[in-house]
Amino acid sequence: DADGVIILADKEKMVATRLQPLVDGIPLDVAYYTIPGLKARLAQEHQKANPYVMETIATGDVVANPRHPLAKECRREALEYWRAGAPPLAKGNQRRMRVDISELGQKLASTEDPVEQRFIASMMMPKMAEFHLRMNQQWTGTGRKLLTRLRAFDADYAEKLDRAVYRELSQQGNKQAILQLIEETLKPVGGPTRRGFPVNETFSRPSPANRP
Repeated sequence: DADGVIILADKEKMVATRLQPLVDGIPLDVAYYTIPGLKARLAQEHQKANPYVMETIATGDVVANPRHPLAKECRREALEYWRAGAPPLAKGNQRRMRVDISELGQKLASTEDPVEQRFIASMMMPKMAEFHLRMNQQWTGTGRKLLTRLRAFDADYAEKLDRAVYRELSQQGNKQAILQLIEETLKPVGGPTRRGFPVNETFSRPSPANRP
């Protein structure tokens, strides 16, 4: 596929829009912005550490009017955000993400239904990947871009996450690996919580049915 951004100088009323056409079998993802709309989008992406438009403008090629003042202005502003890097994860968002992952972990630990286990684990993977990246002040992403960024930053963690969910849980029915990884992931912020309060017992403690 191909991503692109078009800057509009003469349509101040239209802040932003997006088209995803298919051209000669190639899917395109094209965003249209006025200058005010683009500046708002760049600020929002930096705050959320998800630099889709920012990265496209900062690192992509200018294919039309590269010497136009607007092209230079947009590239300069995007590069400032891009080079500054992802901001630290705010305490409120940190707590929210910690609770989300913890609650899914508790649900996974409490169910013996293999379909439920796989379903819950599939919901947890992007949350854990994003949390790991944000806690290390890294850019995140959406869809496969999230995996790309995780692999680029911490290939070992990406492998452990895949192994815990796919090989251990999906193929062998063993949920302990993913539960242990949840604890490792949340350890820097105090470990798993239950409704916002610390959990005294670990998720990965064997249930009575699994004990010898």
